[in-house]
Amino acid sequence: MPKRVIMTRVLRDGQQPDGEFDVAFWAQIAPEARLAAAWDCVLDLVRMGRLDESGLRLRRDVVRVERRGR
Repeated sequence: MPKRVIMTRVLRDGQQPDGEFDVAFWAQIAPEARLAAAWDCVLDLVRMGRLDESGLRLRRDVVRVERRGR
């Protein structure tokens, strides 16, 4: 089982989040877990009716995908 990451942040009255907390949290999560979390969000959108399930299919108009050299 993957390591569970638990983080908290306290914002004082009038303090606005700056995004640093989110960056620090996701930096601790493995890429596979990030992808799984993103996919869970997509499935939640389908369940809520905000995304058509047919939109989850691979695009048929893409003939070939090439990887560019780095």
